[in-house]
Amino acid sequence: MAEKILQKLYNGKIEIAFYPDSHRYKIEGQKDWLISVTAATGMINKPQLIDWAVRLMREELIDKRNRGVHIDIPMIVEASGLHRARKEEAATKGKMVHEWCENYILFKTKQITDQPEEPTDEQVYNGVMAFLDWEQQNKIEWLASEKMVYSKKYNYVGQMDAKAKVNGQLCVIDFKTGNAIYNDMRYQVAAYQAADEEETGKKYTGDRWIVRFDKDTAQFDAKQYGDFDKDFAAFLGALELKKREKELAGIVIKKKVNLDY
Repeated sequence: MAEKILQKLYNGKIEIAFYPDSHRYKIEGQKDWLISVTAATGMINKPQLIDWAVRLMREELIDKRNRGVHIDIPMIVEASGLHRARKEEAATKGKMVHEWCENYILFKTKQITDQPEEPTDEQVYNGVMAFLDWEQQNKIEWLASEKMVYSKKYNYVGQMDAKAKVNGQLCVIDFKTGNAIYNDMRYQVAAYQAADEEETGKKYTGDRWIVRFDKDTAQFDAKQYGDFDKDFAAFLGALELKKREKELAGIVIKKKVNLDY
């Protein structure tokens, strides 16, 4: 994998370096890492994930007990980490769906010559079929895929899944492959829209879209969001919280360094 990928924005006046291995960004030539959109929205509490992790552990241990398995400490420890293994597996399959969609859009916009091949993995195939079903049910003119955006005003960066005219309206689109669509996702796409409008000077005319592709059922769940100003304000609140947490972490590190001396 490349050490870094450089992307020029704002007519070449700003160059962003993206580091794929760590999935971090910085302005080329500067020292500090930029805060990404997902890092900011990651500050928002998601109690449903805790409930899911607890449920996985409970179901795993009950299943073992029902099968007459003696539950010992190592089994409890293993069950307590089951959510991480499931999350990593789901993330891998989700990434494969995202990559297929990216290549499909690149093919549709004539940026590559070969259409992506049909996936062989069942869950990835289902996700792709859900994507194509959603596209078929709407009039889509794809404009960009995996578009990097950066806000000079608020100093955050992100990667927009897709930019397109959907049923004649210019829209930001974000693809999801998880189990549900949550409120923090609408704040995420609001941040992408604001940064892209800031750079291009062109206003989006349509709602923001979040489209979830179910990897088990091959069905899609599409949500359209208005209330841009309110959602962007919510994102800025999360961004400020992330900035403050980052600042406090730096203060702690500096104190530790001073104590060493």
